[in-house]
Amino acid sequence: MSRPTPRSQGGFTLIELLVVIAIIAILIGLLLPAVQKVREAANRTSCTNNLKQIGLAFHNYDLNHGALPPTRICSQQPEQFGWATWAVLILPYLEQDNLHGLWNLQLTYQNQPNALARTTSVPAYYCPARRSPPQLSVSGDGNRFGALSDYAVCSGDRVSYPSGYLDDDTANGAIIQPKGSISAGALQWRSQTSIKSITDGTSNTFLAGEKHVIKAELGRPPVDSSVYNGDTNPPRHIGRVAGPGFSLARSPADVQGGAGRYQRNFGSQHPGTCQFVFCDGSVRSVQVTVSEVTLARLAVRNDGQPVPDF
Repeated sequence: MSRPTPRSQGGFTLIELLVVIAIIAILIGLLLPAVQKVREAANRTSCTNNLKQIGLAFHNYDLNHGALPPTRICSQQPEQFGWATWAVLILPYLEQDNLHGLWNLQLTYQNQPNALARTTSVPAYYCPARRSPPQLSVSGDGNRFGALSDYAVCSGDRVSYPSGYLDDDTANGAIIQPKGSISAGALQWRSQTSIKSITDGTSNTFLAGEKHVIKAELGRPPVDSSVYNGDTNPPRHIGRVAGPGFSLARSPADVQGGAGRYQRNFGSQHPGTCQFVFCDGSVRSVQVTVSEVTLARLAVRNDGQPVPDF
């Protein structure tokens, strides 16, 4: 009687296994860029929505107060800077009434009695391509750490007013210092700009945009102090400039010109572009290769110069 021939056990040969691994590696290589593109598209859309909310809040503030908010409440006396910033003033128009209610606008950032006023993050202030809330400053801020932001207002071109701070009361952007004083212990101030003062056209003038912060400076003063802190000089954490000598950062790691330059620039985590909300409330992406002349005309509110295509 003949014995039955044993069946060979099924399985992969070494060659077949290597082929399968190679195919999987190829598929991953093909899918990864697609996944990254989808993630970047989602991040950019979220960033656009944040800037739209910020732009709408500025418009509603102007509608209710007859003026745009300043970069920060101040008294025109450098040693007495220290009150709240635009990021505090527009809170009621971002559906953040409770947070706004924690602030005493007659007290400096350092002297706010409720720590939650300084440390509560607002999601609309963060670009998801860089980071997400909650995020606090990690040093400085007078040992009063606070919530951060990936957006800064535009104070002008910096070239036409070389003295003072970038948000000086002589600055030519949409959002600058107010006129102010301290009288009988009370802080008195008034904004200097409004939607009506944007004489170059609201669709041709930057309101706010993504600020350039290299990785090593995230959360570190002065370039990335708490967005609520009006006590940090220079005020590069809340305002930026654009124009000759102040181009858009070409990459998240761009340090061209040294700290005196790149810390004042706008810049983005989005490859090749930087997003801005204009004074008409529209949000547009600007290529990082745009000329400095064009940037200056977009940054200045009242120079009467035409803006080239960009």
